[in-house]
Amino acid sequence: PHGVERGGVNRLTDIDLESDAEPHISLIYALGMTTGTTATTYSPENVVTREQMAACLGRVIQALAPSTS
Repeated sequence: PHGVERGGVNRLTDIDLESDAEPHISLIYALGMTTGTTATTYSPENVVTREQMAACLGRVIQALAPSTS
């Protein structure tokens, strides 16, 4: 998982571990499809701009695309 490091250390201190979204946030963070707003925060209540969404979707598409190498 992304936000939760091996050994159970949660690097994203503002993510509620009981939240239904936490496993999804941790996964897309671990896969490099999203980033935090700082080294330890995700800011889950912040508004996402169209630019940020485009960057995230671009990373998702790249991750899902077959490798050409």
